[in-house]
Amino acid sequence: MCQTYRLHLKRYSTHFLILKALRPGRALDVGCNKGYLGSLGGASEWWSIDYDRGALLEASKSYKQVYLCDLNDAKSILNLRLPRDYFDYIIFADVLEHLVKPANVVRKFLASVKQDGRIIVSVPNVAHFSVGFSLLFGDFRYSESGILDKSHLHFWTRTSAKNLLSECGLHIERELFGTDHFGWLVNRLRVCPGLLAYNLVFVCRPPTW
Repeated sequence: MCQTYRLHLKRYSTHFLILKALRPGRALDVGCNKGYLGSLGGASEWWSIDYDRGALLEASKSYKQVYLCDLNDAKSILNLRLPRDYFDYIIFADVLEHLVKPANVVRKFLASVKQDGRIIVSVPNVAHFSVGFSLLFGDFRYSESGILDKSHLHFWTRTSAKNLLSECGLHIERELFGTDHFGWLVNRLRVCPGLLAYNLVFVCRPPTW
């Protein structure tokens, strides 16, 4: 059973920034959960992937096509039959931190994005001041959700997240910062994004083959 995550649409929240980055076109939501993003539009055609049948049943109400796939199972990914050069956007919204080999998974989907398309990735920022403050007192406590979600297998800072995207051959076009409290400061003035951003959002161009 997949975890249920709330949709956050406050200005400069992660979901808000992702939806604002979309234009009419075809979007593939990798790790869609219950299909929160697709239910709000942004793109004109939504496809989705998740490992939970119940979540996909809910997502199917607003997605054109849904696929059952365990992204931590290479055979499951291999069995996917996605069209090539089809999607204007492939979105990995807070999913890569749950994967054993995130770079390998991203690469497997690149053939499905158009050459002039975009890959949008969001990951939690472990350098957020709340985590750093706890570490000052020797506390690194996992939680049910958030940056230190107990199901996370990887933790990223701005630098390590950029290194991951580079490893995948992606070219960062825009860097955005998801936060409910400091959005204007970090996205407009670029004030301490490494400390104030709760999530890191990257809009990337695919590799040039």
